[in-house]
Amino acid sequence: MNSGNPKQDYMTDRQVELISVHLKKTLEYLVNQVFETAKESARLAGSTEPYLNEPLKVRWVEAYFPWTSPSWEIEVWWKGEWLECCGCGLVQQQVLLNSGLGNDKLGWAFGVGLDRIAMLLFGIPDIRLFWTLDERFSNQFEMGKIATFRPYSKFPGIKRDVSFWLPSESLLHVNDVMEIVRTHGNDLIENVTSIDEFVHPKTGKRSQCYRINYQSMDRNLTNEEINEIHKKVEDDLITYFNVTIR
Repeated sequence: MNSGNPKQDYMTDRQVELISVHLKKTLEYLVNQVFETAKESARLAGSTEPYLNEPLKVRWVEAYFPWTSPSWEIEVWWKGEWLECCGCGLVQQQVLLNSGLGNDKLGWAFGVGLDRIAMLLFGIPDIRLFWTLDERFSNQFEMGKIATFRPYSKFPGIKRDVSFWLPSESLLHVNDVMEIVRTHGNDLIENVTSIDEFVHPKTGKRSQCYRINYQSMDRNLTNEEINEIHKKVEDDLITYFNVTIR
């Protein structure tokens, strides 16, 4: 815990310690069950990839959520990268009071995206496939059975990077960048990835760079339309967070 992820005043240090341990142990058990099921599904499908024999590794990262404090995210080492899979934290006292509970109540909360779990279990690479009406997707699955997704041809994507200098004391969070990108790109956004961050050794300025993958499920994209969307993303970053585009 730190100033950006503080303990709530109404809780003692001992209460925070006990509830945090209970929260983390519970979610570690849940995550272990999900990922071990995914491994077994892959083995049954005939996969022999090395990750299937690796012990599960998790790590806890401090985070911010408006209804909990302190807050964390649990990440799992999966197929060579850290995968964010669950946000959680100790419930804010006002949330409990608004729910009609007394001021002597304590609790924790978490959120797991069911779509993320399904992507993991079925090996689905793109969340937008859940919304497609293409029978090449839906015909691959049967109720009550776990089957590994078989990719089919898609239209090519277009990648664009956005890099910028942050003002001092900037409150910009990766979620802010993703929200701006998805506001303008809607369902043309396949993913947004942070690919670089550094501090200039002389000026002390901090720089960030994000890679945006634009891709349509049903047509070819043009450079002109993506350039227009990308310009709106840059403009919003400048307007709302006072960044300097590099």
